[in-house]
Amino acid sequence: PLGRRYRLEPLGTNLRWGFQLVSAGLDGRFDTEDDVIAPSLFGRAGPFVPRLRREMAEGPFFGAPVLLMRTKGVPAALPGAEPEAAESKILPSPPSASGEEVRVRQFFPETLFVEPQLITDEQGRASLEVPLADSITTWRLTAMANSLQGRLGSTTFPLRVFQDFFVDLDLPLAFTQGDEVAVPVALYNYLAKPQKVRLRLEAGQGFQVLDSPEQEVTLKPNEVAAARFRLRAERFGSHTITVRAFGEAMSDAIQRKVEILPDGKETWSTFSDQLSGKGFGSGPVVRTTALLIPQEAVDGARTLWVKLHPGAFTQVLEGLENLLRMPFGCFEQTSSVTYPNVLVLAYLKRTGQAQPETEMKARHFITIGYQRLLTFEVQGGGFSWFGEAPAHKVLTAYGLLEFSDMSRVHDVDPNLLLRTAQWLAGQQRPDGSWEPDRGGVHEGATTRQRDVLRTTAYIAWALTEAASTPRLQEALLPSLRKAVGYLSETAGEADDPYALAVLLNALLGAQRMRVGVEADLIERTARRLAGMAREETEVVYWESREPTPFFGRAESGDLE
Repeated sequence: PLGRRYRLEPLGTNLRWGFQLVSAGLDGRFDTEDDVIAPSLFGRAGPFVPRLRREMAEGPFFGAPVLLMRTKGVPAALPGAEPEAAESKILPSPPSASGEEVRVRQFFPETLFVEPQLITDEQGRASLEVPLADSITTWRLTAMANSLQGRLGSTTFPLRVFQDFFVDLDLPLAFTQGDEVAVPVALYNYLAKPQKVRLRLEAGQGFQVLDSPEQEVTLKPNEVAAARFRLRAERFGSHTITVRAFGEAMSDAIQRKVEILPDGKETWSTFSDQLSGKGFGSGPVVRTTALLIPQEAVDGARTLWVKLHPGAFTQVLEGLENLLRMPFGCFEQTSSVTYPNVLVLAYLKRTGQAQPETEMKARHFITIGYQRLLTFEVQGGGFSWFGEAPAHKVLTAYGLLEFSDMSRVHDVDPNLLLRTAQWLAGQQRPDGSWEPDRGGVHEGATTRQRDVLRTTAYIAWALTEAASTPRLQEALLPSLRKAVGYLSETAGEADDPYALAVLLNALLGAQRMRVGVEADLIERTARRLAGMAREETEVVYWESREPTPFFGRAESGDLE
């Protein structure tokens, strides 16, 4: 539009790294401040693109995916090019006057960008713009792709973000009140010429600068040097430290946040109470709690949090998302992490409380857990702790319950459910019972199934939970009929809350499948279980007569 000529300049040592177009600008003279630079590998990017433009091409100059980051005044990072070589071919930003303000780099994320679904065109090409962080680093870009035909592919390659002069601030994780530290500031001069740099430290209200807040450093070409500023941590809290470096050719500025901790030992006191019972309908309910603050407490380091919940259950739900964990270990250890992940996600979805980020995290952990659990399947059927024969019947039933619940929130192979259930059915004795396992690891949930009645009730319950499709119901119906027959004859032997609870679950599950359970038997079992309950004011619980699977005793055991 200006009617000026363009100058073609290579990026790096020659045109194989790409090129940039430079306009002489309004004054018609090159190498002046009004020059307009259009950074582009392919001639498509607009001038001064302050974002990452990702292009993938197979052409005469580029045999691999190429990433280009270009910002006004910041030379692009080139594959294999040395910083000084790039600088010699690219115009630096105009020299900064001593009082000129420069942009402060302050955004340093660990993960720059995630795009879970990027749709390409028919040729498999896609383009997107990503706001870059302020880090001078080499990012690792990982891309995974799949086609409509199910073909998979992935690649990983580096994205180097670089500028010819920059400073870095090396701070500890936190300060403690009263600390005196000589904070190092690193200066990186990759220019092909020396420059004098004036440093200015801005420490904010949290620190006292013990020396001069300004220093001058003369840097040689391609030199890395350091300067130190002595600080004293004064006020606790979150504070920022900013360093501005004004150079003759290029300038930079960086800001970091750091925490100052009180000089003392942190102590927490927690009080819980109920606003219920007396007072409702007759005026406000008043609860008084005395909070003792020691005389030697650090001034200003006291915080009081008051949280109100409409009920005890909502307080429990508040921490559900924190139950999500990465699976690990053997079959039972993997299950002890994966099963809660499944139940938490199922509850959050059922109640409409699942946030996208929480659901994505849960699904990620569940997928990992599911894949780990599959590695413990024994050849020939069933599961064991480490995938070695023989398979364990009760552990397999526990896994079947887990896979059944998992299938409600995650894809589970129906053939896995079928062959696992059929393997359990194949271990049934002629009288309809299952014999307790004699081997295996004697700990955890499997230790509760130590007799024939409990083992049979537990496995029958797992089979009824797994029979969620007509195919499974048809395959399991004969086995469940025999199991119900055995349980009906021996139900009177159940003499503790746990055995009665497992028996009742099995009978109710069989009733849902219309196996032919006597309604009177279900009612008698439920009444016996209810009759063992201990009732106190607004509380009903069952006593645990023995250590729980997680070694709980007394009140802790009763809670489990």
